[in-house]
Amino acid sequence: MTVARTLERPAQRALDGAQFKRAFTTREAANYIGRSSSWLRKKRLRGFADPTDAGPDFIKTPSGTVIYLREALDGYLDQLAAGS
Repeated sequence: MTVARTLERPAQRALDGAQFKRAFTTREAANYIGRSSSWLRKKRLRGFADPTDAGPDFIKTPSGTVIYLREALDGYLDQLAAGS
């Protein structure tokens, strides 16, 4: 007898646990909004120079770690959906 196994994509596994998380790493946040980690990094850097080209809001901890709150990511997605 053969046992069929389904393999999940890594991004799908990250999204499955996202419903319980409040804070995301750059990689997790990128998966959550459907972008790449490098896109988020570029938006962080360019957002200071041009606020109209900024990505989602983020927090930089005292240790230098960048985190994204779910509220900020959802707000960013809502902004895109509204066409703002």
